[in-house]
Parts: sequence; structure tokens; C-alpha cells
Amino acid sequence: MKTKAAERVKDNPQDLSEFRGTDNYYKNAYMLGMVYTDGVKHMAETRDAYWLIQYVYAKANYIKALKGEPFLTIEMSVADSSATIAITDGNDNILHTDEIEYTDYPDDGVCLWLVDGVLLLPSEY
Repeated sequence: MKTKAAERVKDNPQDLSEFRGTDNYYKNAYMLGMVYTDGVKHMAETRDAYWLIQYVYAKANYIKALKGEPFLTIEMSVADSSATIAITDGNDNILHTDEIEYTDYPDDGVCLWLVDGVLLLPSEY
């Protein structure tokens, strides 16, 4: 059974790596100090993944090892409807990991960067 997110990805197949730079920055009133780009917004909308933006904000602001880090990579890998999220300092030093028991994220995973409070796709850097 395909999820709504999987159908939206099929209907709008723009690959996330096609995003270069951004024209807009988006913010959520509940996530002070963090904005996200056009590519991240597209990822969240087409894959029902606004939860991932909120996850990054919460982890970056409330986990001592991550708070104040100017550069973080967030790498989510998905297999069999579950996910592993690893947050690194960009130099392959894992600072935090989580296992997500269930996700309907339709791709094999995604990589995001959090650079000085801006959440973006690597291709947008």
C-alpha cells in the first residue's frame, strides 16, 4: 500500500539534489532561532516530513552535545518502515543517534545540514 507521501513524490518527482541555493527562508513560530530553505520545505511537503524539521530543532536545542554546534549533519536512513537518524559534526564524529520504530518516509533516507541555524539540503549549500 502506498502512502500519501509516496504518491506525492511520484506526482512531483523533483529530486532533492536538484535544489541549488534558496530563494526563501521559512520559520516556525515555535522553533526560534532556526529557519529552513526551499529544498527542505519541498522535502517536508512532498514526503509528509515536517516532523523531521521539528526533530532537528528539538535535538539541536535540547541535547547538550549538539547545542551550540555551528555545523551538524542529520542523516536518516530508512529500511522496512523504520529509520535510523545519525547526527554528526560533519567530520564523521557521531554526536547522537536515534532509532525510529516506524516511518512512512517514502525514500531510502535523506541528509540535511544545520549550518548556523539554517536547515538545508547539502545541494543548497
